[in-house]
Formats: sequence, C-alpha cells, structure tokens
Amino acid sequence: MRIGIYNEPSGSFGGSEYVVTVLAHALSKHHQVEIIHHNHTLTLDQLAELSGLDVNAVRLRLISRQERPGPRLPSGVRNLPRRYQAEIEWHADLSRPYDLFINSAHHVPPFCHASTGVLLTLFPLQDRMTLWPWASDDAPNGRVLKKRVRRLYYNWLWQKRFDSYQHKMSNSAYTKRWTKAFWGIDTDVLYPPVDTRFAPAPKANLVLSVGRFSTQSHSKRQLEMMTTYRDMERTSLEDWCFYCVGGLVNHPADHAYFDEVKRLATECGAQVIPNIARAELRQLFARAKVFWHAAGYAGDARTNPYQAEHFGISTVEAMAAGSVPIVYDEGGQSEIVEHGRSGYLWKTLDELQNYTRRLMRDESLRTQMAAAARRRAERFTRETFLSNFGRLVPLVSSALRCA
Repeated sequence: MRIGIYNEPSGSFGGSEYVVTVLAHALSKHHQVEIIHHNHTLTLDQLAELSGLDVNAVRLRLISRQERPGPRLPSGVRNLPRRYQAEIEWHADLSRPYDLFINSAHHVPPFCHASTGVLLTLFPLQDRMTLWPWASDDAPNGRVLKKRVRRLYYNWLWQKRFDSYQHKMSNSAYTKRWTKAFWGIDTDVLYPPVDTRFAPAPKANLVLSVGRFSTQSHSKRQLEMMTTYRDMERTSLEDWCFYCVGGLVNHPADHAYFDEVKRLATECGAQVIPNIARAELRQLFARAKVFWHAAGYAGDARTNPYQAEHFGISTVEAMAAGSVPIVYDEGGQSEIVEHGRSGYLWKTLDELQNYTRRLMRDESLRTQMAAAARRRAERFTRETFLSNFGRLVPLVSSALRCA
C-alpha cells in the first residue's frame, strides 16, 4: 500500500515532525511511505536525529505550496460549479498518488483524494468565521436570499471537505475543543507519541526548560522564565542551575529574542543553548530535577487559544526522565500533569517560584513526585500512540501491531 504522510508546518522542528516520523517509521516496515513536506532543508538524517529512529525506508517528497482558492474567483450562482471544482483540485497532488493519506496540519486541509484519509489536527489556526465568505457575508440591497443560498452552499462545501477524511483526530482534548469551535467538526483524541525510555540516573540541582526560541509561532515564554529564575537566584539558590534550551531558526526576530534571553542568563549564571543535539538533550532530561514550561502565560486562551501549549511532548519526556514538571495551567499541559501528585500547575510567576522552592527544599517530596511523574508518562508512549492509531484506523492496525 502507498502511504503519504503530509507534514504541513515548514518551520523549525517540533511536535508535528516527531509524530510524522514515528508514524512513517512504523508504517514503512510493511508499506511504501513518503513524507510530503514544504521544508527545503529537511533531510532523513535530521528526522532520524530528532526521533532516534532508522528512517532509511522512508522517502521524502518536497512539494510547493499552492494558494487556496479565494474570493477572486467569479461569483454568482452560475459560477458555483467552477468554485467547487477549484476547491476540489486545490492541492489534489498531495493526496492523489496514495492509497492512504495522513495529513498533520494546522490549517484548513485540502480535499483528500486518496481512498482513505486521516486528518491529524495539531491545532486549528483559522476560525471559519474569519474566512471568506463567512467574514464578509453581506448582501447589498437587501438581497437576503442570495446571502442565505451562499451560506448554505459554503457550509455544505466545508462539510464535504472534512468528509473526505474518514478519520479525524486531535492531539489533545484542548485541541479537540477548539477544532469543534473553529472548524465545526468532531474529532477523536490521539495523544502524540513520546520517547519515554529513560534509565534512572543521578540527578543534579538543575532546572530545565525546552522549547523553540520563536516569535513566529506560539511563544514558549523563555524571557519570563529567565526573569523568574534571576529573581530567585538573587535570594539564594545555593548550588542550583537553570538550563534553557531549544531550537532556533535563521530568522532575525527569533535571533533578537534569543539574544535577549541570553543577556538575562548572564545576570544569573543560567545556560542558554540553541539547537542542542538530541543526545545532549536526553542527558539534560536525565539530570534535571525540575522542569519548567510557560507557554500560554500572559495570554488569553479565550481570544487566542493557539498561544497555549497544545499538548506538551517535552513535558512528558521530562516526566519520563524523573524531572518534576512545573508547567503553566492551560492547554494540553493540564491534561498531562496531575497537580500536586505528578507535578504542579501554575497560573502566576509567584506560584512558579513557590512550587519550585518547595521541591528544592524537600528532597523527599521531590523524589516522591518524580516517581509519580515517571508513572504518568507511561500513558503517552510510542507504543500506546501506535496502538491507538491502529485502533482508530483499522486499515493499518495489523501493520502497527507488528511494528
């Protein structure tokens, strides 16, 4: 069977690339698998480094983006067939060559032309009501009937688009809720895979945060975390250290942000490391006693829900390594961490400080919560992900059982 797995994002490496690679690796043992993407610098070696998996049986297929058909097409009832055909054919080359097409996406997907389509929603970036024609559904001169017909038609077309995917999933209950609100579709929850294989190792007095240094996507709030650590360090942290690591792409705004984080780090002896090697990152996970995550802080999840963490793969990795997570209480993070048992959820920077100091001062408590964090992380393994994917997509269940 020919399988195409579309990785829609084309920025720095993150959760989507990891999920796509894990799926491709498992399915390539019994099928022909291609990862379709828009990243001109992407290589199989990079995906192998990211995932720790042998992906030599997987092929990469680079494809150019196509602009979605919009209001510039002729309007009017007689032109509806032309508009419908334009929507059907938009990016049809993505899925047409395959028997199974898996779309890992943030944006409104194109129609699926494969026999079987799977939509993995990372997070819906576009609210349908902000798109044409819903955002400008005016009918001049009181032409109410025209407005009503147009609305009915585009609602029907919208549903047809998503109906072309027989299986629809979201990476968390948080994403599921906003996919329903923005796109009007129901999805199953499929938590992403996480490499939870960390052997017990000696811990150090180390606080760790992991996330992209980015101003283009949702911010990981490294500046706020670094400021918090600086304030804590001024009131004596004894022999503790803070490591702030993550991906950094060649974008001026991102580099300016990174430089500001690094400047603050010099004031408190913290370490800031961009584009850290996977092996080195695993060592930090293994050594860290405490893990921080602040995505979503200072945002409004009701008006801009994208800013919160949609799931939190790095949080689960930290937990699997025995680091106690202290993470912002919003988005998918709230589904991962059991407050007061396997970690802490915070809303204010004072709470972040207080929970951290509690663990720093009470080694018995920290050890107890670290053990609970390890147990909790086992709910999000690669094996669980593949088993659940096979349950939701019976077409590949036998192949994934053997993976």
